Amino acid sequence: MLDFSQRTTDDYGRTTITQGAWAKTNDLTLYLPNNKVDSVYRKVTSLRSVPTAWVANNEEYDSSQFESFLVYGIFKDFSVTVAGPSHSWCDLNIEGLI
Repeated sequence: MLDFSQRTTDDYGRTTITQGAWAKTNDLTLYLPNNKVDSVYRKVTSLRSVPTAWVANNEEYDSSQFESFLVYGIFKDFSVTVAGPSHSWCDLNIEGLI
């Protein structure tokens, strides 16, 4: 979560907190078949700087029960971290918009 609240402390040590807006974030690790990595990479990069609804969905779980899996925002980073013989681990960082 990105918190845009402001905290200020005056010369006498009194702290004032002004609550601000906040935005969701998601740092996701994807396990992809190697033959899908390039197509996923092309799709993600085509959404560069495009506000998008990102839904983190694992086929084993019903993602509709987790509101935290849904983020409206832009991706900040996508990288392939480990390439194995048949699958790769990829990291996707999403920053929500307010």
